[in-house]
Amino acid sequence: MSQTDIDKYAKTEIVGTTSAYVATTFTANFALNSKVNLSYFADNGTITKNSSQDVYIDDESTDIDLPESSANAGYEFSKWEYSKDGWSTYSEISGAKETLTAAQIYSAAKNATTGNLEKTQFRITYAEKAKVTLTYVAEKYDSTAAGGIGGSVCKGTTTAASVTDSVAPATGSATATSAVASDGYSFKG
Repeated sequence: MSQTDIDKYAKTEIVGTTSAYVATTFTANFALNSKVNLSYFADNGTITKNSSQDVYIDDESTDIDLPESSANAGYEFSKWEYSKDGWSTYSEISGAKETLTAAQIYSAAKNATTGNLEKTQFRITYAEKAKVTLTYVAEKYDSTAAGGIGGSVCKGTTTAASVTDSVAPATGSATATSAVASDGYSFKG
């Protein structure tokens, strides 16, 4: 409110050419926003459908467009979380599966005091899957031919008929492995 507006309403005691303030109450009125934004993010994955939507704050009958997501290669669903303050604080959605329900979204977005929905960010987290085993095996090229296997596989300092490597599927790195032919044999693939 400008000084001119304040004077217009509060300086109402006028005597001659002078004026004075009188006790006045100015009231600021605020209307409740009719919609709030619900947004969805993915760690180690992608929100593939409905990453953001505006919903009415006081109407739980509003249809929620459920988010859809997919994990990056080597990752699997871990949890859903939500925040109302830009991730300074967040809470896990108990019992959530990879696909949230409208009831879970409403419950997380609802203000406990007013019952109205609030702007809320949701995050699905995909965790890396368990390590996988890579197995390297030396075998005879022609199983009907006489003689031994004809060679071995070598990983690091280990040389044997079979070696393994345990690797994280998304972030791991396999150890270089080679095939070594025995005397009298040649590598065939």
